Amino acid sequence: MSDDAVNNLGWTFSDIAAYTGKTVSGVANWRNRYRDTFPKPIGRNGVALVFDPVDVRTWLDNNKHLTELSQSIDKPTMDEDEQLAAALWRSVNLIRGIKHSVNYFSLFTDALARGFDLQFKDSNSSPWMNFVSDHSKEASKLRENWIAVTSRTSINKSEFVLKWLDLLSQQMGATDPTVQFMTPPAIAQTMAKIVAPISGQFIVDPCVGLGTLLLQTALEGNGTLKVYGREINDDAAQAARAIFSLSEVDALIEEGDSVRGEPLPIADRVVAAPPLSHRLTLTSAERKDFRWDYADPGSEGGDLVWAQLVLSAMNETGIGAMLTSQGILFKSGRSEAFRQRLIGRGHLEAVITLPAGLLPGTNIPCTILVFNKSQKPHADNAGVLMVDTSISKSLGKTRRQFSIPDELPGAIAALVLAHRNGLKIHHGKFKDFELRCTTVRSSVLAENEFNLLPNRYIKPDVDTQGIEDIKGKIAQVERRIDELNRQLANRRSSSNERFTQ
Repeated sequence: MSDDAVNNLGWTFSDIAAYTGKTVSGVANWRNRYRDTFPKPIGRNGVALVFDPVDVRTWLDNNKHLTELSQSIDKPTMDEDEQLAAALWRSVNLIRGIKHSVNYFSLFTDALARGFDLQFKDSNSSPWMNFVSDHSKEASKLRENWIAVTSRTSINKSEFVLKWLDLLSQQMGATDPTVQFMTPPAIAQTMAKIVAPISGQFIVDPCVGLGTLLLQTALEGNGTLKVYGREINDDAAQAARAIFSLSEVDALIEEGDSVRGEPLPIADRVVAAPPLSHRLTLTSAERKDFRWDYADPGSEGGDLVWAQLVLSAMNETGIGAMLTSQGILFKSGRSEAFRQRLIGRGHLEAVITLPAGLLPGTNIPCTILVFNKSQKPHADNAGVLMVDTSISKSLGKTRRQFSIPDELPGAIAALVLAHRNGLKIHHGKFKDFELRCTTVRSSVLAENEFNLLPNRYIKPDVDTQGIEDIKGKIAQVERRIDELNRQLANRRSSSNERFTQ
């Protein structure tokens, strides 16, 4: 067996400890105490011994009194986050030793969509059913592990699934195409708090994916709202239904094409997180659809299509939030025409730019557009709210993205709600991030070709730049002035000499 194979397939003491819920020293003690029966190492990963996972699991099955896995997850002393981490890593470790590549995120979401069912009900293949067919023993244990967690009455199942999906995507889903169907929880929380749903309202998501954004928005309204989601990918829609089935939210999730299918139902709140810079090739007939009321999206609609879908689904007092790329904020042509009509109608409430590295699988910076059809600008803050967000580099990055500060969603939403209610807004400096903001009147936007990039309008903050930076720039200007004065004096001297001659 090659070293690479050992590293990919073998378990170290740390892996066995994570699988059993024990400490590394505890596993080492097992090996010393049961030297005659404990599996023999198959190689090394650096200085660490590596063992065959199949041999380890067989040995553990023959010595169940050492592990007591089922009891450990039900310990009353474990809080919800500890239960989440323990259950997640047990599930991951169950399939780490499989010889062929397994995509964890796709496997789990498909298993969730099928209720971890071990019986074949159709001939269609899927990641979970293929896994059941090839590894029935591991599949059965995964099902038992999941049921053991979700059967606990103390756990909020819907929030538990959201946390599980986020942790799973951070650890091993960066290259998994299924991750594109999930909105990171912090961004979903931000958008949910911005639209601020209240009891009895109706929420729509035209590209619901796994339902994480829509569920978070419903939970923001205490789960007492009716929600509707539409998703073109059948597997993602099925997984979304399974996620909502764990909650008490009254949800209808349908498969369908929001762009070319039936018009969306009209709602009080609309949220959407479509793929960034998504290109949609529309025919000339499709471009005449009544929903493109703000601007013709062209043959490659993308962001313009999704933005107008959100607006078309909002009722006359509706509020919407959409995650998008920054191109729609400054591009000329159709994008500029869209911005001009959007601002002219008073339907744009806020533009919030977020730094790169917040979304899985891409470093594209993103933007939240906030639409409001009922906004009545107040004298003190008339115009569009512009917010620029920066996150401290000291947070570092995980495998795929920045760690998003816990305070960020509430801080951004507080700015938007203050603007909405006519209150004064201020820059905000927090421990791990900074929010810089201003309001811009439509007349100023018109003078700037309706460019919506916040940095174009937010004046530099002295404190943000640092006093030494300011002093340095002043010194540069003063040196330049001295140089120009010397050049002017030389020219005058030369002119005087020629005149006297």
